[in-house]
Amino acid sequence: MPSLDDSTPVSVPNAFDSDFLAQLATQDDPLSAAEAAHGGIWRVRPIDGGRCYGLFRFWEDPDAGDEPFGVIEERSVAYLAAAFLPLTAKSRTLWAQTVQGERGQTLYRDGNAIGRLRYTDPELIDVLNLAEALARSPESIAALLEGAGHAALEPAGKILVRGTLSA
Repeated sequence: MPSLDDSTPVSVPNAFDSDFLAQLATQDDPLSAAEAAHGGIWRVRPIDGGRCYGLFRFWEDPDAGDEPFGVIEERSVAYLAAAFLPLTAKSRTLWAQTVQGERGQTLYRDGNAIGRLRYTDPELIDVLNLAEALARSPESIAALLEGAGHAALEPAGKILVRGTLSA
């Protein structure tokens, strides 16, 4: 079973001939390759005798010899990775533009201005795009909640019931 230090590839059966796969590997990937590689549902499975957690696509199985995408020692971090990994492949819907001579940025979606930021903040735009992708993925929300744990979920449930976040 792979561990944090193990980089040995594991041979797993595939319906495609190895020569065909080798030929494909020499070609340029299409634009959809990032979503194909990172998208979908990710599972967290204990590995290395339960000392680590592996990230696997939903169809992969460590008992069948599938190699994990990643190996993480902390369970909560593994679930957070499972939540956000597929979101990194999603297309961005928000972008910001700075106008010469003006402070801040205008926030856009689909060519329409939807807001204004006082300061230029590209990290916020990246986070907003991830947050929107998260909001569209029930599987990722569930993995995020699993990674958050009881100490965060219990008060979050109280906050939601009381409606204290509503305007």
